[in-house]
Amino acid sequence: MRWFFEVVASYFTDLDLTVYHEKALILTKQMELVQLSLQSAPRLQLLIISGTNSYLKQLTIIESRLETIPPSIVNVTSLRYLHIEQSKLRVLDLRLLCQLPKLDTLVMEGNEISTLRSASPTTTCSVQSLYLASNRLTSFNAPSLVYLSKLLMLDLKRNNLTRFRLDRLQLPALTTLSLASNNFDSLASFRKAGTPSLEVLDISSNVLGTVDLKYFEDLKNLTSLNLAYNQLTVVQTSQATVLPKLRYLALDNNLLEKLDPTNWYFPRLSSVSLVNNRLQAVPSSIYRSNVSQTMYISIASNPIRCSSMAENVDYVLRLRSLSVSWGSTCTYSYYTGLVRGDGMNGLCCVV
Repeated sequence: MRWFFEVVASYFTDLDLTVYHEKALILTKQMELVQLSLQSAPRLQLLIISGTNSYLKQLTIIESRLETIPPSIVNVTSLRYLHIEQSKLRVLDLRLLCQLPKLDTLVMEGNEISTLRSASPTTTCSVQSLYLASNRLTSFNAPSLVYLSKLLMLDLKRNNLTRFRLDRLQLPALTTLSLASNNFDSLASFRKAGTPSLEVLDISSNVLGTVDLKYFEDLKNLTSLNLAYNQLTVVQTSQATVLPKLRYLALDNNLLEKLDPTNWYFPRLSSVSLVNNRLQAVPSSIYRSNVSQTMYISIASNPIRCSSMAENVDYVLRLRSLSVSWGSTCTYSYYTGLVRGDGMNGLCCVV
């Protein structure tokens, strides 16, 4: 098979194999492929690099029996993108992988990784995107990433993390962090965070019961905060909180009965999703708080009282800044009445 790759490389630069049946993958210095993808390699157990290969830039291995990434991976000197998914990796050795001078993307999803080995302080790590979704991380050792100074994207969703200290995560370039689908029931303060460039933070699909938006005040570049699909009964802002760039706040699919925006100073906030909560009144006070004048709120699938809906019908019909549940009869779900809207449909509510 090693000769096959070398022959193919004399005609093509990219090779995508739907199924690879061998037990070993051997990359030689003569193989001139730029991109190699094995979409399914169910028997693959060994990755062997023979000599220094300066051609390969992208390597993808999916559905294999690989348990380790060999130290000889550093001999693939032009490698920019390494993707090993649905395999048997248990340890991610950043000290090793950061020796690849051009590596900018690491996709290690769907493995059995429970341990991260930190990069060396003497190596300038070029990794910008690190995808670790669907592994077996139960705790996160923030210092293991401390030398990834160029990291922009960190994806830790679908693990089993219960605690995360953002203040210990010294990643000055990080713009996107996903902690979705873990097991957080509380959040430590994100104050003094080591991620001053963070723009997108996703903590959806956990088991949070309460959140204080004051926690996020030091994230001055935050544009999107996703807290959907938790078990939130309280979202408070205990003190005046300034998030100058926040545009999107997702609180849908929680257990909220009210939301108080008194201490919000979010001048660019333009969208709040409150779909499928337990609100009984339209949270119209948001429009009068320190938010964008083009604010749009979604409150569909909430048991809004008809009296509150009638008081705020202009936000739906005239200003088009409020999204609600509509129907011609409004007898579905828990709705028992409606406020007349445009045409045959009305704004569904609870009498």
